[in-house]
Amino acid sequence: MMHGGTAHRWSVRILRILLAAVFAWSAVAKLQDLSGFHAALLAYELPIPDRGLRLITLFVPYLEGILGLALIANFWPETVRPAVWGLCSLFVVILLLSAARGLDIHCGCFGGRGAPLAVALGRAGLLCVLAFWLVLQPSRLHASPKKN
Repeated sequence: MMHGGTAHRWSVRILRILLAAVFAWSAVAKLQDLSGFHAALLAYELPIPDRGLRLITLFVPYLEGILGLALIANFWPETVRPAVWGLCSLFVVILLLSAARGLDIHCGCFGGRGAPLAVALGRAGLLCVLAFWLVLQPSRLHASPKKN
C-alpha cells in the first residue's frame, strides 16, 4: 500500500482534524454539564461504584480534550492515535453491552439528552473504524524517507 501521496497525506490530516473536533466537542459538552454526564453514566448501570463513576465523570472530558488537542497538533501520534481508538472501542463495547441488556438510554456523549442508543452505537462504531484506520497510517516519525 502506498502511503506517500499528497492525497493520502491530506486524508490523514483531515481525519485527524475531524476526530479532534469530535473529541473536543464531546469534552466541552460534558464539561458544561458534568451532572448531566454523571446521570448519563448512571443510566448505563455499569458495575462501578458511584465514586468511580464520579471520577470517570471528571476524568473522561479532560482526556477527550487532551486527545483532541494532541490529534490536531499531531503530538505523539504513536501514542495518541491508539489511545483515541481505544477510547472509541471502549465506548462501542459499553454501548453494545447496554443494547444487549435492553437498556433504553440516550448516550450522553455530547451533552443534553443525547442520541438514542442505536444512533450512538452507529456513530461510535464509525468513529472507532476511522480511528483504527488512523492508527494504521504511518506517522511522521515512521514515514518512509523521501526518495530523490
